[in-house]
Amino acid sequence: YSIHISEGFSQTVVNARSAAKRFIDIDINIIDSGTSGQALLMLALALQEKINSGASTQDCLEYIAKLIKENWLVVTITSIKTLLVLGAITLNVEAAYAGLLAEVLNFRPVLEICGGSPNFKLIKRADLLSEALQTLEDRLKIVLKTSKLKIKMIGVSHSRLDKEADAIRQRLEVDLKIPVWVQQGSAVLCTHLGPQSLGINVLFDV
Repeated sequence: YSIHISEGFSQTVVNARSAAKRFIDIDINIIDSGTSGQALLMLALALQEKINSGASTQDCLEYIAKLIKENWLVVTITSIKTLLVLGAITLNVEAAYAGLLAEVLNFRPVLEICGGSPNFKLIKRADLLSEALQTLEDRLKIVLKTSKLKIKMIGVSHSRLDKEADAIRQRLEVDLKIPVWVQQGSAVLCTHLGPQSLGINVLFDV
């Protein structure tokens, strides 16, 4: 089994499929996670648990597909203005509008991704980090309240927000009565999301 970041974000899974075809005598199951970051580790651990239980390959693939469909992530990234300055994103505009565009994009997005789709939904345009982080926790409470599924794993991943991430972990562990992972985001992910980004990932049991 080989689990990868969503094809919607990267061509990694496409390359993996091509590479797998070269191994004629080995059956390699390439899995598109439909997401990125911490969720890949969660999915890999859940899959290992299923394999260890003696489940067949087909059962494992069906199980991981269900987990992917129910995976949920809410994240706040650095301001769009900052991402422009860092060169993480590029917009071509007339010089006369550059200043106006910078002000329009000077907000911190709070984004949600779920259902195995790599499409982010904008939840809120926050002005401050504190506002964005509160929105993350508020949105999490709504999702947990409306979901009929139990939490299998939950984690917080971040970029240079150690104090804030640990504070969220402590609150969630008190409220949910389960362990909450805290993980520093990967170099690649942090490069795309920018400094001071933070996400809460929930893997629901199926």
